[in-house]
Amino acid sequence: MGKNRDYQPYTPTERTSIQPRQPLQRALPVAARDDPSHSLHGTYRKKMRGVRLRWFISGMLIGAISGILVTLGLSILAVTSVPGVVQSFTGQPDVSVAINEGYLNRKAAGRVNGSYPTGIEGVTLTSIALDLQEGNRMDLRPVFRVDAFFLQFDVNAVVMNDLSVKDDKLALAMVGDPQLGNFDVPLGLLPFDLNKTITDAVNRVNNEVLAVELNESIQGSFNGSEFTIETVTTTDTEMVVGMKEP
Repeated sequence: MGKNRDYQPYTPTERTSIQPRQPLQRALPVAARDDPSHSLHGTYRKKMRGVRLRWFISGMLIGAISGILVTLGLSILAVTSVPGVVQSFTGQPDVSVAINEGYLNRKAAGRVNGSYPTGIEGVTLTSIALDLQEGNRMDLRPVFRVDAFFLQFDVNAVVMNDLSVKDDKLALAMVGDPQLGNFDVPLGLLPFDLNKTITDAVNRVNNEVLAVELNESIQGSFNGSEFTIETVTTTDTEMVVGMKEP
């Protein structure tokens, strides 16, 4: 190939200046460093330490309160789901008898039969309704006729009773005083304390009417077989009695 007289070689400086440009790279962010020598370094660390401490204490308090609430909730559920306390439990009963509330009311009504002397002068039991409740309760709604000289009137009462086993028999015990309904006779006209009189009458009904009827009915259901009552529990519809042979 012939020589071109107009050709001039590049000088080293020119050769460097026409080198292809390198592609530009975007500068990456540089992570901030915890510079101990910075003037605000100590203040910042103290603030962060305080924030972390507050969050830690708050978390512990929330956890403790939540644990207490959960424990209380489970305790309440456990108490409300467990049937009434078994009285005088001495082992597994040989026989369990479930008695419906309706049957108890029929037997009580037959015993009263419209007029039952309570043994309290001037006070006669005319009707009674039994209301079983959970927790070994047998509440009553008796109606008494009161005769005081020239006065005669009816008294409605609401009675709370505990049901338990004593001396191998069912026993009733009144809780508090009976709640008396409204009546039209002023208490000042009565020659006696009406509250005390009705309380005495309820105790007679518990011990001489209901308890006797319950124990006789249970024993009579076994045709003369001897059983001792060991346990009793109640729901809002029935009473369950556990018995063992001597």
